[in-house]
Formats: sequence, structure tokens, C-alpha cells
Amino acid sequence: MGNFVQGKDPTPHKELIEKLMDPAIPKTESEWAAKKEIIKLRAEIKRKDAALRHALHGLENVYMPYADYVIKTKQALSTKEDSDGS
Repeated sequence: MGNFVQGKDPTPHKELIEKLMDPAIPKTESEWAAKKEIIKLRAEIKRKDAALRHALHGLENVYMPYADYVIKTKQALSTKEDSDGS
């Protein structure tokens, strides 16, 4: 089952990533490639997160006035129903 030494727990994921990202620790060619890929993926996540936040901010600006209108209308209708005895 895997390449684990019997009786030895595998290194935790977080620790492996920290070792890969540490510039003071020598790396094999495959470790350098893994580090480069991690950096690329982290940058992509940041770009997509920023784009999503920008899009959500735009939606808030478009829909919030309508949300306020809906809330006020619901409040007015519920007040009207209460006064009608419903």
C-alpha cells in the first residue's frame, strides 16, 4: 500500500508543501517542478478570486437597490395586512 516504510506515518501535507516552498532546502528536479506548479496555481487562484470579488461587487451595486425596494415593499404589505385584520 504505497511507498511507506512500515510503522512510519507519512509526512503531513502541510509540512511537505512548506518544505517544497522553502528556498533553503535543496530540491530534486521534480521538486522544483512541483514548486513551480504550486506557485502558478496559487497565482491563478488569486486572479480568479479577485475576478469573482469584482463580479460580486458589481452584482451588489446592481441588485442592492432592488433588494431594498423588495424589503420595503414586503414590510409595507405586512403592515397593510396587519391593519386589515388578516
